[in-house]
Order: sequence, then C-alpha cells, then structure tokens
Amino acid sequence: MMKLDELNTYPFSLPIQNKLTWGIGKGLQSLDHVLVEVKAGGFVGYAEAVPRPSILHETQESVITYCKQITNKLIFDLTEENIDNFSDLEFSKNQNLAAKAAVNCALYDLLSKIKGISLNELIGLPNNKIDSCYVLPKPENDNEYIDQLEDKIAQGIFGFKIKLTGDISRDFHIFDILNKFTGCMFYLDGNEMYSLDNAVKLVDHVSSIPNILYLEEPIDVSNIKGRQKLMEYVKENQLYIEIVGDDSCKTFEDLKKQVDLTTISMVNIKVPRTGISEGLKILDYCKKIDLPVMIGSHAGYLIASYYSCLLANHEAVTSKLNEVIYWNNVSKENDFVERPKIKNNQVNFNNFPKIDMNKIAEAIK
Repeated sequence: MMKLDELNTYPFSLPIQNKLTWGIGKGLQSLDHVLVEVKAGGFVGYAEAVPRPSILHETQESVITYCKQITNKLIFDLTEENIDNFSDLEFSKNQNLAAKAAVNCALYDLLSKIKGISLNELIGLPNNKIDSCYVLPKPENDNEYIDQLEDKIAQGIFGFKIKLTGDISRDFHIFDILNKFTGCMFYLDGNEMYSLDNAVKLVDHVSSIPNILYLEEPIDVSNIKGRQKLMEYVKENQLYIEIVGDDSCKTFEDLKKQVDLTTISMVNIKVPRTGISEGLKILDYCKKIDLPVMIGSHAGYLIASYYSCLLANHEAVTSKLNEVIYWNNVSKENDFVERPKIKNNQVNFNNFPKIDMNKIAEAIK
C-alpha cells in the first residue's frame, strides 16, 4: 500500500466576466481559490478548494494553513476506508470545510490513479450528462440582466439560479421578466433575507409560474419557527415549489438537524464543502429518506465542477437544475483547465479535466 509523499497548495485568482452578487452586500469579483495537489509513488491527484469568506469563513490563506497543519496526519495507507475514516474525523468539526473537502477529493483522485481506474469506477457511480444551471447575480439593471440571460441561452444554457434582491416588489418585477423566457427553468436563492410573511408572499407568487421550480433558504437559518411555518404553509396549500436547504445543511449532521426540524423539502449538496466521503454519506442518507437533492459547485472553477458533476450521478440527485457551470463566467483565454461542452443545458466531463501546469502559473498568486 502507498502512503502520501507530498501535499502542495497553489493559490490562484481568475477574473470573472460578470460580478456575482448576492444577499446583503456580498459578492465575488474573481475566483480566488486554491489548487490542492497530492503525490504518492509518482502519481498525482488534484482538487480545488473554494473558500467563501462570507459563508464558510475561509480564505486562501486559511486553506493553505489547514493543509500544512494536517500533513503529519496523512500517514495512513491510501485506501478508500482510510480516506473515509479521516474525513469522518475531520468533518466532525464544522470548520475549514472547503479545505477538508479539497483534500478529500484530491486523495480520491490520487487513489483512482494509483488503481488505474476512473473516479466514477472507484466510487461506483456512472458518468452521465448532468442537468446544469448558471448563477445570475442580483439584478441591478433590467437590460443588463436580460442581456446576460440571452447570452447564456445562446450558449445552450437554459437553466438559471436567480439571486433574489430582498425587496419583494423588485423580486416580483424580476419574475415578470423571467416568465417571458418560457423555454428556461429557474430556481430562486433567497439568501436568508426574508421574513416569514414575505417568504409566504414569495411562494404564493412563484408557485403559479411553472418554470420556477425551487426556492432556496428564504428565511434565516436561526429562525427555526419561521422556517417550519413556511414548510407547513407550502404543504397545506399544496404549492408547487421545493424549499431547498443550503447553508443550513453544510454537513451531514447539519442536514439531519434540518430534516428533524422539518424546515426543508430538498437539499443542495455543495461538493466543494463536503468532498467525496461526506458527500456520498449525505447522498446515501437522502436516498434512504427520499429527500430530493440538487448538486452545487459553490460557483467553483472547472475542477470543483468536475467533482460536483461526479456526485451528481448519484441516484438521490433528482434536480433538473444543478449549479455546476459557473466556470462559464471565466473567459476561455484565462483557462488552465480543459472545459467540457455545454449542450442542451447539460454538461459531461468524460474524465478528470486536463490541467495545463504551464498556464496555471499565470493564475497563481
């Protein structure tokens, strides 16, 4: 059995074409992520850490620090069981999730290469085309918003994650715009900005719009009673909308708590904060309790999206919209990873995307 020889980190920054904004004063102007590299016996595995300071309270620096701190713990034989056991131990502490997830993914990639099989084969999942969606920022200008929609539609994308504004009247105006795009599908992200009363107004309004399928985290995670009452309202009135858990369900234990509290009817599993081990554990649990699942990449670049698509092949994933193509907001000229094609709103990575280590030097900070 092989043991790990090296764990290296490469912080990189990629400009994005359209700034991503959400919530109250939150946003991204570039993808400031970390390439995680693991080596053993001449084999190399890679993953992408996706720190989100305003959500996960992680930075590139904290990812690098975490990786340095755990190197002396990675002394076990490289087997699935040992990687999973290490993940269980690390994810029992709800911090450094992006860093832990990336290390876990990189170790799995390394193990698949040692064994000479694909990652899909290693974890027992097929390699299908994945139904995708692209994240649009909070709408500030109608014409610019429509231009972004039309530009992505021209590229074969017709699934969109819509960042809401926190202003009901403004949101309703945006819904009128979306309703004109009858060939598209949408899901809404409330980013915990709404009171119970306004969340009820939201679900009442959008449940009559057939191409709006999901509403994510409209009410603050700490407002348990409000979240429970919203779920009760949706069920009692048989409204055609799923209430999706996201930041309330970062880990397996988080998800079990929300399920027990009956605050969600669906969950968004973001692989860049779960990794493969924790992600599969959550997916198996969701399958067992018949909880619908969507997959997200946390607006990750291509490597994070690859791992997200990998787990999106799990039979628990039922969503028609999975946020796995945010890399489409990066100009091709800045790519250091080979990108797959998007066709009919679907994406498929035939295998691990090829990394150009010469090109990445331009993106490394």
